[in-house]
Amino acid sequence: MDATGCWLTIKQIPIFRASRKPIGRPRVILGFMTNPPPNNAGNPLPPDNSTPAWHDFVNRHPLARDALTLIGGTGAAQAITLLAYLFLARIYDDTAFGMLALVLSIGTLLTTVAAARYEPAIMLPEEDREAKTLVAACIKLLGWFSLAVFVIAALAFFLAHSSAPVFAPLLWMLAFVVLSGALTSVWTYWLNRKGRYRAISLNRVQSSSVSALAPIFFGLAGWTSAFALVLGRLLGMITGALGLAWRARDSRFSFEEDRGSQRQILRKYRKMPLLNAPAAIADAVRINGINIMLGWYFSAAVLGQFSLAWQIVQAPLALINGALAQVYFRELSRTKPGGMRLAVGRITGRSLLIGLLPFGLLAGLSWWLFPFLFGSNWGLAGTIAQILTPWLYLNLATSPISTVFIVTGRQGVALPFALVFMAVPLGLIFLSSVVNWSILVTIGAVSAAMAAMLVVYIFLALWVAAGFDRGQTAVGE
Repeated sequence: MDATGCWLTIKQIPIFRASRKPIGRPRVILGFMTNPPPNNAGNPLPPDNSTPAWHDFVNRHPLARDALTLIGGTGAAQAITLLAYLFLARIYDDTAFGMLALVLSIGTLLTTVAAARYEPAIMLPEEDREAKTLVAACIKLLGWFSLAVFVIAALAFFLAHSSAPVFAPLLWMLAFVVLSGALTSVWTYWLNRKGRYRAISLNRVQSSSVSALAPIFFGLAGWTSAFALVLGRLLGMITGALGLAWRARDSRFSFEEDRGSQRQILRKYRKMPLLNAPAAIADAVRINGINIMLGWYFSAAVLGQFSLAWQIVQAPLALINGALAQVYFRELSRTKPGGMRLAVGRITGRSLLIGLLPFGLLAGLSWWLFPFLFGSNWGLAGTIAQILTPWLYLNLATSPISTVFIVTGRQGVALPFALVFMAVPLGLIFLSSVVNWSILVTIGAVSAAMAAMLVVYIFLALWVAAGFDRGQTAVGE
């Protein structure tokens, strides 16, 4: 035995014991034994039943375990993406990034309504059979929707190929962006329902790896157009959808059952498209409309600068929120009246505390960090990143609690706020074109207004949670 006491003999492995008397199975972590061997007299020492503090904490807090699982996978995916940007920003110019942002903005906007916003309802049924029926219905809806997008995009290509020769070829990929994004959303909700966060994490890593490596490969081969950058991202999205198709294969609906059950389940959860869809559409129009309007009123190059800044500043948000939002949705959907307001307040406080350090560093160092990491031509993106920090920091606190309106059946309360929240940034960008503001003044006005409105949103969520605690019920109950 060495000085650390970390040794293991054949006789201590249960299947090699000569004696059948229990001597206490040693625990081995990463090849190191935590229980000591027998003493010199041959008598076994009492087994050490202690566990590491972090392991004991995770076992006693399944919510923390699920969050850490998703954070690990999301963190790996974000690390791959950020590392790829170090190369992509030097291979492709800001105009190509602007075109990518434009295609993804249109595609994401359409993805929001591809399944009529029924997919969050997958979390709500008590029985898996009902949830499987919802999955099948969502896939049917988004399939027909994607086909319609393909036809419209094909017509748009023939109308715009001469006036927009760079952007028009990208329209052919739009339907596949919508289809892969919508399928990913549906199957992620199913895996979230089943608590299979490891599968979600692994899939994100695989998708991000392809999204990162494909455009780098294209660039090294000499293909540095916007089409190559968009195609690389699309290949990653398709990889993610196919991976989830396999991992969520237990969600498949048996079509031997009554086909009318899908229509029944859609009627049962009709509040989703009637109430949740308008708010979700407003949110998608706000996020993606900002990109579209910046590209329209400024230029594709300016949009590319803004897009890179948004992606980098949003990285800690995506890392933390992408994991916590799904876990907290599951927690809130199972919270009974009497504990909702406390849960919302606890989630908000944790999110603000977790994001304090990464967003503080971004606010102080972005002006220097962007040109250093991505090249001297990305200095504008660094300044934009600083300006965006307060807005996205508060967004970290509000994103996980946004599902409280779904689980309490109060989507109608969120709709007026969502409409105002959509109109303010788009109105400010339009105003900037009228009064001829610079891009920095425009982004500054938008960021300040959005940060102030997110503070209001937190109090609105607490008010809705308090109402639920007074006896209101969730959708579908």
